Amino acid sequence: MSTRNTNIEQLLSTTIEAMGYEIWGVDYTIYKSRANLCVYIDSKNGITVDDCAEVSHQIEGVLDVETQFPQNMTLQVSSPGLDRILFKPRHFESRVGALIDVRLSWPVEGRVHVRGRLNSCNAQSFLVTMDEEEFEIRFDQVRRARVVPEFS
Repeated sequence: MSTRNTNIEQLLSTTIEAMGYEIWGVDYTIYKSRANLCVYIDSKNGITVDDCAEVSHQIEGVLDVETQFPQNMTLQVSSPGLDRILFKPRHFESRVGALIDVRLSWPVEGRVHVRGRLNSCNAQSFLVTMDEEEFEIRFDQVRRARVVPEFS
């Protein structure tokens, strides 16, 4: 996760946690003159649309007093969903055994895209098996990683 996203998460975490939710992750993007802030929340009881609306309202209050965000920024609050983005090492740890899709910032063994089974994880890297080949990927190489839902 980028330093900017980490700072935003720290800014919002106290408010979100005080409401009884976990902040799963933050995705802040700026493209041309448009900014988008997506905040993913979770809880043991799941997330409803009403939960997202309540958290969104509180986040808007926090952002109103912060000057670092553009006025035309779009705010989204969402559940991480079944195909959740894996932001942190602990997210990977909790999904060992799952099928994941990883986009890389630079190639690992000639690949910038790895889709396979998450085998293990430590503080610096994780192992993914794809087509009977194992890849070790460092967290600083990951551009985006998601769980691939499997239905049996």
